Amino acid sequence: MRRVMLAIVLCACAQHLTHARKGWGSCAAGGATIVCGGKQMVQVECGSPASDSCGSLSLVYSGGERIVLAAHGARRPELASDGSRIWFRDPASHTDLWEVFDPRSGVMQEEDSYEIAVLRNSGAVPLWTGGAK
Repeated sequence: MRRVMLAIVLCACAQHLTHARKGWGSCAAGGATIVCGGKQMVQVECGSPASDSCGSLSLVYSGGERIVLAAHGARRPELASDGSRIWFRDPASHTDLWEVFDPRSGVMQEEDSYEIAVLRNSGAVPLWTGGAK
């Protein structure tokens, strides 16, 4: 019963921003680009980059679809080195939760700082100007 309740709560927190996509095998992040099997799948755009943030954060898929992840800014946005996730903090948020987007499935959900540390340990590419060292 607890697992069912947990699943319901987690699903309720997820938000679909676009449809799921196929052809996402052998992916890697090359800067702000996700390449899968030698084909560019997504370009991540950091509008008005600053020392640790973007004024806006968007994705442009290879088919031309544009998804706005953070119209009003994103603090410390990062891209997993395998292209599987993009995460950032909402500058208006007063919690320790992070926004996490899966570009393959099109789902955005919130994760805590522990989950972000796990993602970072697997490899991450900073998307803000002060993050690339």
